[in-house]
Amino acid sequence: MEEAYTTTAYEVFGRPRRKRKPWITEESWALVDQREEINKTIRSTRSERIKKRLRTKYEGKGQRS
Repeated sequence: MEEAYTTTAYEVFGRPRRKRKPWITEESWALVDQREEINKTIRSTRSERIKKRLRTKYEGKGQRS
């Protein structure tokens, strides 16, 4: 029963979001969401070589300062 409620809630409302702070820009929130997606991929990947590449991307190495 709980799973049915949870699944329906995600479909209707989407995932829960944190409160938006007025001093954090939408661009910054987009970067936070991007890092969350990379982290999910890291956790679900079995290949160490791919994990290493994703961790580098997650940490922001090789990107603009």
